[in-house]
Amino acid sequence: MANTKPASTLLSASAQLLKDSGDLLPCLTEYRAFVGSLQYFSLTRPDIAFSTNKLAQFMQHPRTTHWSALKWVLCYLAGSCNKGIFILATTPLTFHAYSHADWAGDKDDYISTTGYLLYLGSTPISWSSRKQRYVSCSSTEAEYKALVDTTSELL
Repeated sequence: MANTKPASTLLSASAQLLKDSGDLLPCLTEYRAFVGSLQYFSLTRPDIAFSTNKLAQFMQHPRTTHWSALKWVLCYLAGSCNKGIFILATTPLTFHAYSHADWAGDKDDYISTTGYLLYLGSTPISWSSRKQRYVSCSSTEAEYKALVDTTSELL
């Protein structure tokens, strides 16, 4: 990994990582340790929250395709080490909240993923990316569930 070319983009939200694609990894511990480190790292990097959530869904039986996606995220981090959270005194302190859900985005179980991002001024102060508890019957239902999560965090 030391001689890898840094990646300028993260995993696409449309990237299809399936639980049965590729061969099983011979060493599960290494994959789990890296994903655990990414989860810790995502506390200060909202840009990797979705990718980390997606990779964490395969902790039980990681495969070669998941390992490749993990290496891609690590290459992205190598090329974006100057990014982070900065609080600027020049912006007004107003709240902004954004939420989104990908309706039936997981092709293994068709459960939607919810994400939200809360800003104070131009600084992100809270974010999340996680799977919803139940299958949504429509895109509207999935978006409403995302809005409920966002509103709960605001309150």
